[in-house]
Amino acid sequence: MKLCLLAIVAVSVAAGCGPRHPVDAGDPTTEARDEARVPIDGGTGNDAAVDGAPTDGAAASTAAVQSGTVSGTAFWLGPTPVHSARRPLHSGSAHPRDWEGAEDAEFSALEDVVVSAIPVRVAGTASAAKTDNWPETGTLSCDGSQCPSYVTVATGDRLELLNFTRRAVSWELVKDGRTRLAISIDASRKDAPAMLDISALEAATYEILDAATRERRGWLYRAAPDEIVVGPTGGNCRYSISLPPGAYRIVAWHPHLTAVDKPVEIRAGIIRRVNPVFAGKDLRD
Repeated sequence: MKLCLLAIVAVSVAAGCGPRHPVDAGDPTTEARDEARVPIDGGTGNDAAVDGAPTDGAAASTAAVQSGTVSGTAFWLGPTPVHSARRPLHSGSAHPRDWEGAEDAEFSALEDVVVSAIPVRVAGTASAAKTDNWPETGTLSCDGSQCPSYVTVATGDRLELLNFTRRAVSWELVKDGRTRLAISIDASRKDAPAMLDISALEAATYEILDAATRERRGWLYRAAPDEIVVGPTGGNCRYSISLPPGAYRIVAWHPHLTAVDKPVEIRAGIIRRVNPVFAGKDLRD
């Protein structure tokens, strides 16, 4: 698939504010005061608030907020990479605010990225408020144009199966050259999704192969039971995870790229930005 690149030019900001820089330049994290200047997806600046907290980086003035948020956009940086059907890179769209202030650079939003928050130093047990996290996980689907979606994330022991086409599909989950699980979905299985028990699968990544042709169709990311994970990215390629205050590592995984691993400090009521940025040097099979 052709990867569409967006040329990014420097943008001046209002009088009294210095030039803005790419969020990922130098320090990969910035507090929410930078996000509040530009609406998110056409909304108001307050859309970036966490549980009612202000978006200017200050502490909440009302009741104490018990969690903070890390969010960002997955990017590809640089010229169009050489890729094939076995190593596709799917581009997405993103809000212009993610590029404002960038100089002499080309970025593309990158789909199929899975983002994990790994606790490093957290008071008590770290867990995510899953209702506030996105993209959502846990559905393996076939809709014709993508059958299945190139990357699927499973966070529990049951995987929802959907088939929007008029033909049955059969796949195999393969790891280290061995078939670990066979999957079949009846035609037009969209109104009553099938549920697949994957409790026997260890936490790992699995190739999804066509059962008949043995061609790779995609990947399944089987998360560990206590893993804080969202994905895959799609569309605007943004992610968001609500977390208790503390120190974390944000690890962004893509099946054909070396993982991006960055530290972040989460504070109650504050949104921290971490943009996973991949480049040609990260390409692998």
